[in-house]
Amino acid sequence: SFDFEFSWGTSTRNGITQFLIYLRSILPQEKEISIYTHATYSGTYWDIPNVEPVIDYLLYSTYDWASSYTPHAISGFNSCVPHIATYFDAGLPPRKMVLVWAAYARRWTGVTAYNQSGATARASRGFTDGLYDTTFNPTYGGPYTSNYVTGDEVGWYTYNSGTADYVVTWDTPESIEYKIRASQVFPGSGGKWAGVRLRGVGWWSLMWMAEAGTGVSYNGNASDPPTGYVDRTRTYPHIYQLCEEILSPPGTSRF
Repeated sequence: SFDFEFSWGTSTRNGITQFLIYLRSILPQEKEISIYTHATYSGTYWDIPNVEPVIDYLLYSTYDWASSYTPHAISGFNSCVPHIATYFDAGLPPRKMVLVWAAYARRWTGVTAYNQSGATARASRGFTDGLYDTTFNPTYGGPYTSNYVTGDEVGWYTYNSGTADYVVTWDTPESIEYKIRASQVFPGSGGKWAGVRLRGVGWWSLMWMAEAGTGVSYNGNASDPPTGYVDRTRTYPHIYQLCEEILSPPGTSRF
């Protein structure tokens, strides 16, 4: 699986094409080849007609649609759909398309609403941060109300720390379910490719599904006052469970 990151142009494109063709010619056929590609399709970046015969999967990056200082969905669904369709128009079969959704969130400082410009800072966070903040986190008057934006298919919430306002956008269990299901029945773009089934889904990245090393405290000692606190990793199963339930063969009822 290749994530090529270069200064892109036709020379780079042609070199990658030649490399993939050569690699396929020397690898045993049972060895799969996949490539990780841009959220916006460009014929200058990818020679799909010549690459397609030698790859097993194309991993489509559904992000980043939130790189500015305006709170927005990282994996904006409506932003992705027309670009996914252009990969099909270029010659990629839907059965080779894997949608790689963002399992991370983002926080902006200095704003109070979705799509409000003027943030002064931004920082990446995890799926677990969004779920924790909107269900259990007691700080700064939490847990916080998670709002939902249809079309972008994303959740967002806001809070004030006493010194600054914050807005966080995150993929909720609802938005993740919506986006996984899109691999089963692609909605189409401009009347084309509606209803086709894609290969599946992926995530960037598994690390954002757990809070390793963040000092989530657990006390295995029931003494009073409590002693023996140790760090534990906060992990939520929602993404794994949704993948199992949605992508398993029809009729599956146990996982």
